[in-house]
Amino acid sequence: MELAGIAIGLTLAAIHLVGINISGSSVNPARSLGPAMVGYAHNPEALKQIWLYILAPLIGAGVAGYLFRSGLLAAETVIPMRGEGESEVPPAASAPRDPRRRRR
Repeated sequence: MELAGIAIGLTLAAIHLVGINISGSSVNPARSLGPAMVGYAHNPEALKQIWLYILAPLIGAGVAGYLFRSGLLAAETVIPMRGEGESEVPPAASAPRDPRRRRR
């Protein structure tokens, strides 16, 4: 998909525009966990909602894996097994090098 980068960027922009006033809009679990752990000594409430940043991606990954296995989600391209299928790379370009020939 040629427009995937634009779609992802616009989605993140929308998430930030909506969420920045609510929670500070940290959509990266690592970026949320680090400051929460460091700031825990001064603000014990810092770890109050960090569970969501850890649990939600795990649940999402599990649901996506289930949907992929059930066939509701499918890969756009199928990678053929080695030696099978068509390739755009000419055979000479991927041929193994002669082990007797050395680089200087």
